[in-house]
Amino acid sequence: MKTYNYYIGSAQTNNLYTRFRANLLTNKREGSTLVQKGVIKHGIDNFIYGILEIIPYKVNSSNNSELLNLENHYIHILRPAYNILTDTNRFVKDKNINLSDSTSDKLKTSNTIGLSDKLISINVSLTEDRIIYLNHIKNKITQEFKNEFNNKLSNIAKNRTKDYWSLEGLANIRKGSSKIIYISVFEDITNSYLCKFNSINQASHYLKCSDKTIQRALKIGYIFIPNLFIPLLNQEHIDKYDSIINYIDKSNLDIYKYSYKPNKYIKLKAGLSNYKFFTKFYISFILARTL
Repeated sequence: MKTYNYYIGSAQTNNLYTRFRANLLTNKREGSTLVQKGVIKHGIDNFIYGILEIIPYKVNSSNNSELLNLENHYIHILRPAYNILTDTNRFVKDKNINLSDSTSDKLKTSNTIGLSDKLISINVSLTEDRIIYLNHIKNKITQEFKNEFNNKLSNIAKNRTKDYWSLEGLANIRKGSSKIIYISVFEDITNSYLCKFNSINQASHYLKCSDKTIQRALKIGYIFIPNLFIPLLNQEHIDKYDSIINYIDKSNLDIYKYSYKPNKYIKLKAGLSNYKFFTKFYISFILARTL
């Protein structure tokens, strides 16, 4: 019968095999007495020795507080039957666990679990159902962490005071992800530019194209603009008027006729197509909140 009981432990750097040996391969009371009795009773082939999470730095006796906190967190989430202590301070015992031999003899297991983000096996064949069960435990722990994190964020948001945000912070929030758009005749726009727009929407409205066209142009770094627009690509006009089409010189619109469609005109709008009598300009942006 598979009971899926387990033991949660941790190991400092380069000490993983020592912990494996102490808990599973000896009977000298160096590791978990309950695990050793389970191994003797059921055989080591009925155990998984796996890793659920790894601390991403070298851990030793002087800096192992995060490791112990992580171990403690797993113990409190999973309540492993093989752990005598329910806290990694090694002083507080779980009053609900009877440490008598009769109780320990009743404990049965098919899995023993360590701490890491990878599954390993040492002289143990992992069957498909064992792998599925170990992944189930990992998913449970991951969900617990997500719930805890979300609850903390929620509590922080609920307990914010009215003066939580500074005036500068509020101003940046209002700016959000708004982009300042720069148009230039030079590829190096940081040195000089013809004009700028306070948002993608303002740029698209002024240049008579869609927001999506501006976004695509920003990805490739350039845009083609009708030559009739060029005299009004200056900051003075942009700051004073929100339109360009009403102020262009319309006396020579025939140059924008399609050669193969005499009665059809190319639309006077900025875009990604290089038509005759259009000029290539460079376009870039910075986030408004960085200013």
